[in-house]
Amino acid sequence: IERPVCSSVIERPVCSSVIERPVCSTQKSSTLIYRCRCTPRGATVVKSRTPSTMANPSGGTPKVTMPQGNDNIIEKAAAPIATLASHADPWPHYLMSGACGASALYTYSSLNNPRMAAIKAGLGLAYLWGGRQLVTGNPQLGYDVGSITSLALVGVAGPRARATSEMSAVAMAALGGISSVSNVIKSYEMRTGKPKEMGYERS
Repeated sequence: IERPVCSSVIERPVCSSVIERPVCSTQKSSTLIYRCRCTPRGATVVKSRTPSTMANPSGGTPKVTMPQGNDNIIEKAAAPIATLASHADPWPHYLMSGACGASALYTYSSLNNPRMAAIKAGLGLAYLWGGRQLVTGNPQLGYDVGSITSLALVGVAGPRARATSEMSAVAMAALGGISSVSNVIKSYEMRTGKPKEMGYERS
């Protein structure tokens, strides 16, 4: 019986049997495991990844860890927000840009307030530009612009939301408040290195 030939991205694995489609495996570094089915020479080779192994190669349970170096309760509370922002940016900036644009259109067409519509459109452009700074390698400026723009949005929409309870104004004030917290934390982190962001380990 001929020795079967296995296809592998690393090296030719050794099969345990040469009769009927024995299973063979090889390992790429310590994380990625590939499995292939060996067939006699010239036959079709079927190769697939094992989903459970790829998702959790070490077999442990993922656990979020709080890093050392956050000295006070404020830094510890801000760490999850900074971590989430690092994974999500620049998309929140683009989302806020789109929200400001939609609100500007609504303010102009439905409320007949071109001045307020122009202000909201300008804030939308500022969010867009700030998001681009995060992508092009100037994150501190991007977060500074995001912080200033978010605080300005709260200043613009907040008084109207309190006075009229208009849904559009309330929504924009709320979004501006959330964005303010996130951007101010990240802007502070860019300057001081704190709060330390959260990590992951497998138990």
